[in-house]
Amino acid sequence: LGGTLYADFGVKYGLYKYDGVKWQQIGNLDAEGMTGVGSDVYVDFGSAGVQRYAGGVLSPVDARNPEQLYGNGSVLYGDFGVGVGLERYDGVNWTSVSEMDAEGMTGVGADLYVDFGINGVQRYAGGVLSPLDSRDPERLYGNGSVLYADFGVGEGLWKYDGVNWASVSELDA
Repeated sequence: LGGTLYADFGVKYGLYKYDGVKWQQIGNLDAEGMTGVGSDVYVDFGSAGVQRYAGGVLSPVDARNPEQLYGNGSVLYGDFGVGVGLERYDGVNWTSVSEMDAEGMTGVGADLYVDFGINGVQRYAGGVLSPLDSRDPERLYGNGSVLYADFGVGEGLWKYDGVNWASVSELDA
């Protein structure tokens, strides 16, 4: 993120950053996941919750344990699982995107594409969540202005350009 590498070395060592010259410890906790949002790094410390590393300071953001975090532009998305669902964090407040449990997500431009399993792929854009495809992908990938979805054996790899779906390969990616 911005020329700095962030790495989790596990329970014994914790979270570090590397600026190209030296390693510096950020925290003692074991990160379960992390993502960049702007110049900040958000870290999922499991049962210790979500924390933000900004300006050399690690500070608590949310005590809950997310299943996954995803940063897209200046927004953090957190999937808090069954019973809570997917939420959006603007740096101050969390707001609900969906009560469904996300299985995966990726950004394409400012839009967030979410794999809701048997509920298909949905796009979150401009504060609105809209169904995009009823199929259950194995994985979503964002690359530039294109969304790629691996729909598995029998369907293969597809791409979505913001308007149309097109088959890329019948092979399972």
